[in-house]
Amino acid sequence: MTVGTTRIIGNAGPALNLTAFLAGDLTQMEVPVLLNNIGWSYGTGANAVNVVYADAVTFGTGANTTLEINGGTLLDVFTRTLTLEAIKFVYIKNNSAAGGLEVLGTAVTALDICKDKTDIILVPPGGTFTWTNPSAAGTDCSANFNLKLLDDGVGGLAANVDVIIMGLD
Repeated sequence: MTVGTTRIIGNAGPALNLTAFLAGDLTQMEVPVLLNNIGWSYGTGANAVNVVYADAVTFGTGANTTLEINGGTLLDVFTRTLTLEAIKFVYIKNNSAAGGLEVLGTAVTALDICKDKTDIILVPPGGTFTWTNPSAAGTDCSANFNLKLLDDGVGGLAANVDVIIMGLD
């Protein structure tokens, strides 16, 4: 007997809710600055995913690791074999207090996040990188499936990185 329903509900992506103030002679001005994140659901359409990968990844100073998100070596949040066919969301947080984190740059098999596969995104200590493609198809990762993470060696501490990837199996 199956209990419950398979589903994903929630929001992911950048969200901003600020109010900017400017002092004036007789009154201050205030302007709201808002950016809503994307609502996600379970499925295969626009703004829908059916697989979530989330992990805290650690590796040594100056070292690197490559997450192969289509090769069956990683597990999704339910500990099932991860074989993503398309990605829709990538979140990376560099938890290091000192060292930078280089993301991508693996040439031929890099995820199609950058126009040039050798491009590297630098995430500073404490910084984040978020990428989304909420279209129904997402971004194909059957042939381009590697997410390379490289600690830049600054600060002498091991890398500690949070990674969340959502997509279609």
